Amino acid sequence: GHAVASLLLGQDVSRASIKATTSGVGGAVFNADDESQFITRKKLRNKIKVAYAGRVAEELFFDDITGGASNDISQAKQMINAYVDTYGFDNESGLYGVVEKSTTDKDSSNRKAALSNELVNEVRTLLEVNRELVSSLAKELLLKETMSGSEIVKYLNIEEK
Repeated sequence: GHAVASLLLGQDVSRASIKATTSGVGGAVFNADDESQFITRKKLRNKIKVAYAGRVAEELFFDDITGGASNDISQAKQMINAYVDTYGFDNESGLYGVVEKSTTDKDSSNRKAALSNELVNEVRTLLEVNRELVSSLAKELLLKETMSGSEIVKYLNIEEK
C-alpha cells in the first residue's frame, strides 16, 4: 500500500520489502525530498496519506488488521499535529491557531480527527481504484522479498513524477 500510494501521489520510493523489521512487517523506504527545505500543504497531506496506506491496504485485502501499522499511525498523528499547530495549514484555525496556542482544545482535536478521516478516505479511494497495482506488487514482493524503487516503477509501469 505504501509504495503504490507513494508513486501515485508523486513521491519517490527507494525500496519496498515484505521482510520483517524491528518496526513491523516490511514496508517502503522513501527518498528524501531535496526539492525544498519547506513543506507544502499538498506534500504534507500526501505524506500523511502514504503513512495511512499500509493500514488501509490491510483493511482492503485482509479479513482483519494487525498492529503492524502502529508506527505509521503515530507518524501520521505527528504530521497532523504539525499540519494544524505548527504550519497553520488548517483552514479553521489558520495562522491565528499557530500563534494562539489555546487552539489545542477539543475543537482542535475534532478538526485533527476530521482531517485524519478525510485523508484516510482519500487514500482508501486511491488504493481501491488501483487495487490491481497493490495486489500485483504484493504478489511480486512475495517472490522477491525486496524491490528497489526503480524496479517497482518498471514493474508497475507507473511514470515517475
